[in-house]
Order: sequence, then C-alpha cells, then structure tokens
Amino acid sequence: MLAPGKDKIELHYTALSLRVPARVRFQYKLEGYDREWVRAGTRRVAYYNNLPAGNYRFLVLACNDDGVCNNAGASLEFAVLPHLYQTWWFYMSCVVLAGLTALELHRIRTRHLRAR
Repeated sequence: MLAPGKDKIELHYTALSLRVPARVRFQYKLEGYDREWVRAGTRRVAYYNNLPAGNYRFLVLACNDDGVCNNAGASLEFAVLPHLYQTWWFYMSCVVLAGLTALELHRIRTRHLRAR
C-alpha cells in the first residue's frame, strides 16, 4: 500500500538473459490505469505520476533478441490509499454535520420567533 499523495512512482524491472542482456525488449501495463501495453524497448523503469486512489496490478513482459517472449511475465499488485477527504465516511460526516447545522439554525430561528 502506498500512502495518499504519493505523486511519483518508479517501478524497476529486469529479465534474465545470458546471451545479450542489452537487447532484451520490455513491455508493461498498469492494470487500472493503462489501456494498452507500453512498449518500453530496453528501458527497465516505468514511471507514473499522480495515480488516483485505487488498486493496481503492474504487469511486465520481456522478449529476447531472437524474438522469443515470456508470455507469463511478472506482476506486482499494490494499492494507493485515498486522502482523508476522499473516503466515504468523510462524506457521510459532512452530510451529518450539514444536517445538524441546519437543525440547529432552525432551532435558533424558532426560538427567535417565539421570543418576539
């Protein structure tokens, strides 16, 4: 789990290659954020900024210089926690507080009218 407000995330990945490691090609996808696979070439880092709160699964696939790909790949699941003001109980607290405020204003107005 990542703390709320984590604005920069770096995911490092690699693959084993005994022939020519510099020619291994990668593609990755962050389920819950990316719509399609990102072809990263030989880059071994994925960067994400300002991910909204939610659950994610990072998938990475590697292909060697002969074009043989690992279709199973590797994955990492994580969650970005919401800020306090993004939680359901915060919204419910605001509704209850607004209701109590309206009720108290009504009582004050009623007392004022009775006093007149």
